[in-house]
Amino acid sequence: MPETNVNQNPQVNTPITPPGHPHKWLVGVLIALSVVAVAIAAAYYFSDRMNNPQPYENEAVICTDDAKICPDGTAVGRTGPQCEFAMCPGEVDTSNWQTYRNEEFGFEFKYPENWAISGEIILDRRVVIQDPELVLPNFGDISIGVDFQVVDNKESLDLSKWVVKYSRDDGQDTNRMIDGRYVIYKTFTDEISLDPAAVAFIADQNRIIILAAVGDYINELDQILSTFRFVDTPPHEEG
Repeated sequence: MPETNVNQNPQVNTPITPPGHPHKWLVGVLIALSVVAVAIAAAYYFSDRMNNPQPYENEAVICTDDAKICPDGTAVGRTGPQCEFAMCPGEVDTSNWQTYRNEEFGFEFKYPENWAISGEIILDRRVVIQDPELVLPNFGDISIGVDFQVVDNKESLDLSKWVVKYSRDDGQDTNRMIDGRYVIYKTFTDEISLDPAAVAFIADQNRIIILAAVGDYINELDQILSTFRFVDTPPHEEG
């Protein structure tokens, strides 16, 4: 019987990927698309940075060197990334306070959000920026706070001379500046309550603006003064 050669280790033919196989072409396409996507993202990022520049985290912000004069006579400068004025000693956040603006006399100021003004501010009328949480039951439930008055300087006196002539002569006077105007800030002891009291006299052309407070309300007086600003008044229309 003839011998039959039997291959004890048969070879298994493994398919070989020929050059230019579709799988390699697909990988190349994916790599190319990835490169294009990265390029588009980078272009968008740098375009956004150019149109909306932002300071780096460690980049120094240089603020202007102007100063705000505080009610106590000290000065604070601008600070922080937005170059806002620093708060004065003892100052509170007044961002949610109400704003009173008087076009006739050309000034505005802020006062606590839950307070009210007792009446219209006109020449020679005393009004009260009232704290509704504290009333005086023995005086017809009158609430108290910070007194406000605008008086006519009929003699056109210098502010210091006007204060000497028309205000009490005791206490201590300090000179301040509020929004570029000369201010005399007088402190003394109230004759009725024996509490500390304070009055601010602000010169404005031929008028004197007076703000006064007693006791704990001196803090509110100082805060109101820190927000006091003169504003441009519209021209009067002739009839």
